[in-house]
Amino acid sequence: MLLLNSIVNNPYFKQSSLHASFSECPLGFIDIGALGGVHSLISPVASLMHYACFEPAADALYFKDPFDPANKNRNFFKRNIEVLLLTAILTYFYDFALEIVECYYTDKTDSGHIRDLVLSMAAIQSKTIENSLNCLLEDDRTNPSKTYLLAKKFIDKYKSNNDVDFIIEV
Repeated sequence: MLLLNSIVNNPYFKQSSLHASFSECPLGFIDIGALGGVHSLISPVASLMHYACFEPAADALYFKDPFDPANKNRNFFKRNIEVLLLTAILTYFYDFALEIVECYYTDKTDSGHIRDLVLSMAAIQSKTIENSLNCLLEDDRTNPSKTYLLAKKFIDKYKSNNDVDFIIEV
């Protein structure tokens, strides 16, 4: 999990057009399941949030795909692209975020800052998972009778919606 305002305080973010844009017009957000406090999804940009509403937990997040052939001739507003980009970063879709930057950000300096932001966030996430894996391996060495439970806990922590829980064994 990224720390409170970790994206807002990232020097690459501060130097980008995203910072100026979201400082001027904060991101609106409907909280999808936090029981009070700041939802972990928005904590990296909490100071740039306009409002948060509390709703029941959701099962999915849908993006409008600006690269879909159906959208080839569509002109998206700058705000559409900025929100999509920030949401991609917040939800760890770093490859998608980099595609958005490459396609929609023509200013070399700004796109460089945003690309560096995305790569730095990806590095933080990667290091977090690596550290967690090292803890899992160490816990497994000291508690071999709990291997299954430790592994299950690790998997549950890092799995995404792209799992195979829906498959029925015959």
